[in-house]
Amino acid sequence: MYGLGSDSAVSGRAALDLRGAVAHGRGAVAVTDKASTSLPGVQAYEWSLGERFDRILRKLPYAVFQCASLPLVRVALERAVRRARPDVVVFHESTLAWVVIPVARRVGARSCLVVHALVAGHHAQNVKPYDRLTMAIFRSSNRYALKHSDRVVCVSHHLANVAESAGAPSERIRVVPNPVDVDRFSGGLDEDRDIDVLFVGRLAIEKGIDTLIRAVAPLSGQARVVIAGDGGERPRLESLAAEVGATVTFAGWVRQAELPALVRRAHIQVMPSRSEGHPVVALEALAAGTPVIASRVGGVPETVVDGENGFLVERDDVDGLRKAIKAALSDRERIDKMRASARSAAGRYSPATIAQLADAAYLG
Repeated sequence: MYGLGSDSAVSGRAALDLRGAVAHGRGAVAVTDKASTSLPGVQAYEWSLGERFDRILRKLPYAVFQCASLPLVRVALERAVRRARPDVVVFHESTLAWVVIPVARRVGARSCLVVHALVAGHHAQNVKPYDRLTMAIFRSSNRYALKHSDRVVCVSHHLANVAESAGAPSERIRVVPNPVDVDRFSGGLDEDRDIDVLFVGRLAIEKGIDTLIRAVAPLSGQARVVIAGDGGERPRLESLAAEVGATVTFAGWVRQAELPALVRRAHIQVMPSRSEGHPVVALEALAAGTPVIASRVGGVPETVVDGENGFLVERDDVDGLRKAIKAALSDRERIDKMRASARSAAGRYSPATIAQLADAAYLG
């Protein structure tokens, strides 16, 4: 896998798989890069491109970097399976299928792909988040992984439907949502909520932040709006905010250690995405008692219930999003009552619960 020690949702889910295996008394082995952190009870087999090549290749599109590193990943995986003789090999990136599936078959292990997003899902929602080369690589690796993995574990029912339509045999598909550390986000609930509108996530085209900026422009001076995150779209979004007169604070990337306190400061969290699988940021907001205003896309409606723990609007609907934000800011008593429902909804996704579901999906 890539980046076991990073802050991404994929990394967090991979770490949960390993911790869950250990908690269930199973042996757990990770094939990961040298930048990754170790986990208690997990044997790690590391691969590395070397500092020079790593520095060069990480400047390339992520899919190209993944493909370039596959020969080294295969060497580390071969070494791991020879020693560990696993029953299951779980992987979270479809490009890894080209090495994982043949190796797993040779040692009689089950190959399990965990699906966080699919090119077919982006395409169905008319979202093109990658350049042409990256799209081509992911389209090819998605097709191979979905067709040939022994088990396809999707993070939402929406993605399960997309996976089946994209070639995954229905009998191999399981749904295991993403987890959230409820205790970590629910502490300190008496903190002042001095941020009116908060966005947390990558500054990427599929996240729809331009819609949020246009929606809050008329509210400048009336609401404090914070966009926390970084990415290639930041310069364009900053220019857009200046163009439409939106008073927005770009807070940059927030470290995981600081994230819970930030989310607990928000009156509402907005997620105007154009495409989603099962967003962890929504779960984190709900765990913090922060209602979510989100686009009705992907697996979002499986967690955010309109009028109960948040509000759903149509994607790219600037006026609809603005109305939802204004309604939430003008009726703070209603939002305060939603906080208990938000925390209750997040409780269904505790790491222990999801680890049990994952164990059954991989081994059952």
